[in-house]
Amino acid sequence: MKSIPVEKILSGLPNLELLSELNVFAKAQGVQLYLLGGSVRDLLLRRPISDLDFVVDCDPISFGKLFANKVSASFVKLDDQPATVRLVVRSDQSNIDFTQFRSGNLGLDLQLRDLTINAMAFDLNQLFSEHQIDLIDLYHGLDDLENRVIRFCSERVIADDPLRLLRAYRFSAQLRFDLPVETIALTKKYADRLIKVSMERVSGELLKTLSVSDSVDTLRLLSSNQILSSVFPGLGVTGEDLAAIAAFESERILDILQPYYKNIDEYLQTKLLGSFSRCEIVKLAIFLGSTKASFGVLTRLCLSNKALRLIKCIYRYQSDFVSLIITPSTSRQEIIQFLRKVKQDWVSVALYVYASLRSQGGQVRNAEFRIPEIARVFYFDFLEIINQGGLINGNEVMRKYKVTPGVELGKILRYIEDLQFKNVIQTKSQAFLAVEQFLKEKVG
Repeated sequence: MKSIPVEKILSGLPNLELLSELNVFAKAQGVQLYLLGGSVRDLLLRRPISDLDFVVDCDPISFGKLFANKVSASFVKLDDQPATVRLVVRSDQSNIDFTQFRSGNLGLDLQLRDLTINAMAFDLNQLFSEHQIDLIDLYHGLDDLENRVIRFCSERVIADDPLRLLRAYRFSAQLRFDLPVETIALTKKYADRLIKVSMERVSGELLKTLSVSDSVDTLRLLSSNQILSSVFPGLGVTGEDLAAIAAFESERILDILQPYYKNIDEYLQTKLLGSFSRCEIVKLAIFLGSTKASFGVLTRLCLSNKALRLIKCIYRYQSDFVSLIITPSTSRQEIIQFLRKVKQDWVSVALYVYASLRSQGGQVRNAEFRIPEIARVFYFDFLEIINQGGLINGNEVMRKYKVTPGVELGKILRYIEDLQFKNVIQTKSQAFLAVEQFLKEKVG
């Protein structure tokens, strides 16, 4: 064990008053509490933490309920094997998880952890009663933190749960740690077992990797080590795909769209799938590419309907966007027509196309000229019309002109919308005059 000054740990912990209360409560209940896993790892790395993971030597459900009632926290049961509960602290919306020992004692519990850097623990009582705290580190996780390497606790942990090999790559990306030869060898050895892991879990790890701002090196390793191809046979990640990811991560397009950065960032950070934002979904679309094999992968990934719709929109309208930016003289009306198809998702299509062009050495100069122009039309013209809403609705047309529901009504409303987007009409009275003209021409 290595002793660490308590102050070094306390300074990184959130909500010390609550944790002190938890320690007093646990002692009164005769419960031994250990802080472990990612919480300890991030404390030692001086990374900010908000969520804390504890293992307990009792039933975490009854213990968690009692403490939740005491501190007025929300109680959520997460799992049965091992029994795991979560307390959501209302004051700062942080989480405290309690899990029962997986194998009877702390040593056996740590043995079942995936990575050495996630297999360290502190005794909570020691944290509040002594000046030095013993780091329980059976697998030399602290050495691996200091050497910035990812190692498995044992080969068994991958055999028991092959998803852990994807976690190794993900943590390598998130922490910018190296994957030593022996770690990569184990991931290759067990890659074919990933096919047995639920696609929801695989999707989650892939998206967590993509959420890292500079994930391309890790994605390159996943590709060259044939990890993903074991899960998605037929998916060939090319050098161009990886170059497109690198181009996306360079954020060059955001430089040319600087006047609209706040709007675009808000759009990209909107969550579409759990904790994953549009930004990660666009990155996934770039990584997969729009090949036939990519569509096969999409059907298997556990994506939300919103995420799927966005990717399909990108693939469907990418060629239209390319036409817009390479045509020497694109009119405002042509841009408006495109925006009517994709609306706010023009941003995602633009990111996809721009990254592809940069990776291929394509019409980048044209794109850097045209994309800001499209942004101006969207934010200053298109959105103004969208926010204005329809000048007239179907009920008004039916009442005023005795038109029945059906094809004719649809044609009238589309005609009025076309005129509105062409900036020919701006008011309700102008819209009614346009309907009258439309009906006269039909009669004539």
